[in-house]
Amino acid sequence: MKIKSIKYLGGKKAKKLEEGVHKINGISVYSGKVIGARYVVSLDYDAQEYRLMAICSRDRRMLQNFYDGIDPHTASAYAIWGNKQKRKKAKIFNFLNNYGGGAPTLAQQLDIPVTEAQEMIDKYNETFFEMCEWKLKEIDKMYYNQGVVFNAFGRPRNFKGWIDIIDKNRECYDDWLQKQSAEKAADKVKGAVERRVSSHIIQGTAGDILRLVLYKLYKRYFKNRDPHIDFMSTVHDEINYTIDKDVTVEYVRDLEELMTFDALDKTLPITTSTDIGFTYGNMFPFVWEDETKQVLIPKRAHHA
Repeated sequence: MKIKSIKYLGGKKAKKLEEGVHKINGISVYSGKVIGARYVVSLDYDAQEYRLMAICSRDRRMLQNFYDGIDPHTASAYAIWGNKQKRKKAKIFNFLNNYGGGAPTLAQQLDIPVTEAQEMIDKYNETFFEMCEWKLKEIDKMYYNQGVVFNAFGRPRNFKGWIDIIDKNRECYDDWLQKQSAEKAADKVKGAVERRVSSHIIQGTAGDILRLVLYKLYKRYFKNRDPHIDFMSTVHDEINYTIDKDVTVEYVRDLEELMTFDALDKTLPITTSTDIGFTYGNMFPFVWEDETKQVLIPKRAHHA
């Protein structure tokens, strides 16, 4: 059991760091010389929020894309332009559209007319119409529950204070200009609240998955201090470790199994990808050489 072509980690792209402790975003990282017998290993959830969107909305087109191995950005490129050549532009679209960027924001980011941006949104919504319908139903539920939204695990978020502001701003004013200004402010708050409904369901669920996995990791490795692995940090949907070099393959295999989450949908588990390096700022993607999971190889070599 080994990591194949590990010299790849020290290639031309490798950063030359002096010996000692370095700070990256407030996180202490160590040069390869200091870590010595360890690798820095990062396991990152693959398209976690998009998978959760498909799982929660039960959009059949979204689900089928995952079953067919089509990544979300490629799927959006096909939905909007009918091909995958504009995947990079679709990636920007996805991040803005999923979090309520709207046509003006999308037009600004892509340097295109607002009308073209709106056409992109319309084509996307036509393809994934079940997801759009789900979002509207969740907004209706929020109002029915007096401002409370529940994520997939039942954890609530309360928007009642925001809704009270909307209602207050819609009170009758004698002055026409004052009334128009109040209505505009209310509409702005209303839009912000409604965008956050699906965001809480998806991102709130993703956050809870990470918390559950961290607890499992604590019980498996850190409660009784496994000498071969140390927790390093979490960044968004990734968890970082330092692992003894001679057991890295075995531990990556175990970590992948532990971090895979299928409690919400057995047919669409939320899985991870693996990066390995000498420092947190100098890591490269690795994949299994074959289904036996005995050897890790650089991802670019796997696709060569």
